[in-house]
Amino acid sequence: MLLALAACGKRDNSSDTERSRDELSQAQSTVSKQTTEVTARANDIEGEKRELARRQQKLIDDEKTLVTQRDQLGSAREILTKARETYASAVRVRLAKLDATLAKLGEDKDVASKDALVGLRARREQLVTKIGAMSGTAEPAWDAYMRDLDTTFDAIEHDAH
Repeated sequence: MLLALAACGKRDNSSDTERSRDELSQAQSTVSKQTTEVTARANDIEGEKRELARRQQKLIDDEKTLVTQRDQLGSAREILTKARETYASAVRVRLAKLDATLAKLGEDKDVASKDALVGLRARREQLVTKIGAMSGTAEPAWDAYMRDLDTTFDAIEHDAH
């Protein structure tokens, strides 16, 4: 009878564990999903940190290169200044030689020499004006300026001889 009672009074308790099992399964799924997301985000952050460190190192290297380039630029400017001073000195020497040549021509007494000398002295004065513009010549125009100055010297010296 007990068995019969037990069999008749048997209640289905599976719903109690089934609901708990579903909740557990859902919680495990949520934890698994969030674990995956956290791991992925942590990996992204670590990657971003490595990229940031790489970019910071590149910036440090670029700044060092910039310092070196500025030093080289300073040295190059010093060399350029000295070269311009040397050129200016050479121009003064060349002008002095031209003046000596013109003075020697002035010693000639013939009319043709005196007429030529007047024209040469006028061209010399134009040359002196060009020489006076040397310090104000812009860097990009320097090569053209030197060619013009040398060509003018050459022409006057050729005609004087």
